[in-house]
Amino acid sequence: LKLDETKLKLSSVADGIHATKSEMHGVLQQADNCNNASEHVVDLMTNLSAIAEENAASTEQTTVSMGELNKATVALTETAKELRRLSDTLNHDLEFFDI
Repeated sequence: LKLDETKLKLSSVADGIHATKSEMHGVLQQADNCNNASEHVVDLMTNLSAIAEENAASTEQTTVSMGELNKATVALTETAKELRRLSDTLNHDLEFFDI
C-alpha cells in the first residue's frame, strides 16, 4: 500500500518533470524567436542608418549644387546687364549714322 502510494507520487513527480521540460522547451523556442526578431530589427536599423547617412550626403551635395547654381545665375544676370548696357551704347552710337 505504501509502495503503491510512493509509486503514484513518483509518477506524478515524473509527469511534472516532463511537463516542465515541455514548457521549458517552449520558452527556449520563444527566446530563440525573440533573438531572431531582435537581429532582424538590428539589421533594419543598420540599413535605415545607412540610408539616412546617404540622404544627408545627398542633401549636402544638393545644397552645394544649389549654391553653385545661384552663383552662376548671379553671374548670368550680371552678364545680361552688361550685354544690355553694351547694346544700348551700340544703339546710341548707331543713331549717329543715318541709315
